[in-house]
Amino acid sequence: MSEKDLWYGYLNAGTKSTPVLLDPGLSTGNSKTVYLFNLERQRILEYSREIVDAKLRSLRPEEQSLVASLQSGYAQAKVGFSPRGGRSFGVPERGPVARRRREETIAEAEEYDEDTEEIAALEWASTDD
Repeated sequence: MSEKDLWYGYLNAGTKSTPVLLDPGLSTGNSKTVYLFNLERQRILEYSREIVDAKLRSLRPEEQSLVASLQSGYAQAKVGFSPRGGRSFGVPERGPVARRRREETIAEAEEYDEDTEEIAALEWASTDD
């Protein structure tokens, strides 16, 4: 998601009013909710669209200085964020599958059995004294 796709605005919620950032590529998996980065709480939070849509507005020209704070805060918040409706940031959707050859696994198991037998033999020998 490029920075130009991000929306910067303000959530008018009385004493809890705050600048917010909306990333349209971040899905909650529910059409009735939306994720917004809340600058005051420094977290990505899920909001009910029914409640927040009427309380959101674009940043005013004199508030444009908040964009840098919103961008840097959002970048930090999304590092450990795991959205319900999508995939986590920074974590590949699917990594390479580690496969081991069957022969290697069998060889390791046989090695383990030999080591176990040697230890058991040593323990048994030491109890004979």
